[in-house]
Amino acid sequence: MTLTMKLMIALLCNIIIVLATFFAVRSYCRTEDGKYSWSKGAWKFKFFTTDSNVISAVAALIVIPFEIAALIKGEGLTTFPLVVKYIGTVVVVLTFLTVLFFLGPTQGYIEMFSGTSFYMHFLGAAIAFISFCFFEEGKLSKLWIIPALIPMVIYAMVYRHMVMGRGPLNGGWEDFYGFNVRDRWKKSAVIMHIAMLIINIGVLALHNSSGIL
Repeated sequence: MTLTMKLMIALLCNIIIVLATFFAVRSYCRTEDGKYSWSKGAWKFKFFTTDSNVISAVAALIVIPFEIAALIKGEGLTTFPLVVKYIGTVVVVLTFLTVLFFLGPTQGYIEMFSGTSFYMHFLGAAIAFISFCFFEEGKLSKLWIIPALIPMVIYAMVYRHMVMGRGPLNGGWEDFYGFNVRDRWKKSAVIMHIAMLIINIGVLALHNSSGIL
């Protein structure tokens, strides 16, 4: 497959990510009378699912003009858009795998993959993963593996503070992910950070080695 064709497919994927995420998040703000209110949907941002998909959409939006320029010039992508897309991809892959192996078994797969959750928990991650690993060419240094951990680390710190520091009685959050059931917060934190690291390594390795299309 030619570089031009790959860029065109990647560009289409990124446009889909931006639009689909926008409409999914917009649906959270829809009131019963059909109007839209930011205050109604703002609470959804306490979930990593929403945050990761928004990060992925912002990354896709940033990458789009670079891919258009690359198409015009007949060149590949530079490091900056690739790093941005890499970070956007690994966070939604984490969301998908967490739902697949943890939230699905504990909270039910039907709920996890129905309605807008089908996109937010699966399809958005699939599109980002496929576009980054197979259609957006350009080698990235392994040094980017650690910076790509930052979004999850920040969320973990916020989650711990809101759940264990404040709690629902003091304006915080309930442990809706169940990470602190039976006081297993430290174990959950270690598992999630290791999982994120493995995802970062795996996605980068696949991206750097992909030349099969």
